[in-house]
Amino acid sequence: VYIALGFYLRAQGLYLEAEEACRRAITCDPRSAPVHYELGLTLRKLERYEEAVRAFDLALRLGLDDAPIHFNRAHALLVTGRYPDALLSVDRSIELAPDNAAAWFEKGQVLALLEDFNGVIDAFSRTLELNPKDAHASFGKGEALSALGRYEDAIAAFDCTLTLDSRFADAAYGKGLALARLLNYPEAIKSFNYTLEYVPDHARAHYQKGLALSKSENYELAIEEFTNALTHYPSIYDAMYRSGLAYIQLGQYEKALQSFENVLANDSSCAAEWYEKAETLQSLERYEESLAAYDRTLELN
Repeated sequence: VYIALGFYLRAQGLYLEAEEACRRAITCDPRSAPVHYELGLTLRKLERYEEAVRAFDLALRLGLDDAPIHFNRAHALLVTGRYPDALLSVDRSIELAPDNAAAWFEKGQVLALLEDFNGVIDAFSRTLELNPKDAHASFGKGEALSALGRYEDAIAAFDCTLTLDSRFADAAYGKGLALARLLNYPEAIKSFNYTLEYVPDHARAHYQKGLALSKSENYELAIEEFTNALTHYPSIYDAMYRSGLAYIQLGQYEKALQSFENVLANDSSCAAEWYEKAETLQSLERYEESLAAYDRTLELN
């Protein structure tokens, strides 16, 4: 009775009540594997993942060995950062149910955290064979391909993602990064614009667009994008640095100097910023200050 009640309460989203019902069921029959499994599912919903793992482990020791318990155990292990154990668990789930697309997707996520990018590609490819409409699997595959430097293939994967879900802004962002790596800055800018159409406060997209504009020698627009990036995420100090470099290209040395000083106010150990500050001070004919900045550069590097 209590296990059925626990299942019902969990289905209704009443997780604390479901936990109580499961524990009562365990009091009545402490060697019931299904009860411990149900408790693990409830604890997972309560985001008490370590306890969930212990409940799943006890159910396994009591003889419950099917694909769902290994799948749910893998997820709890993943959340707690125990990636090798999560991989073993999800592999067992796949062994018992090889056509479960969700398990292959979970495996791809685990392998990504383990930085086994070839494995990620294989896992997400299998996910897409079983569920061709899984935009997140296509996106994950694109990210793994980018990590391996296979940018053309990554772009194809991101395009597939956007075909499946046109509002998948991170896929457009990933595509933009891959295009920039291929030095195709005009198309990269288009992809970053696509990202920003759906996520206007995407600081990294503004920053990367600024880099692409700088590479295209469009320095005024680049500065605008670096400013936008800092508006949404003030800790992107490299955007301040890149603004300074762009101001130098425009001959606006006072503004360049201010940019470098803003970076150094947050982190005075940046040799590159001290060097650019020294160069800018020299352009402003402030030679003593320039020499001091060069000296600081040499101390750091």
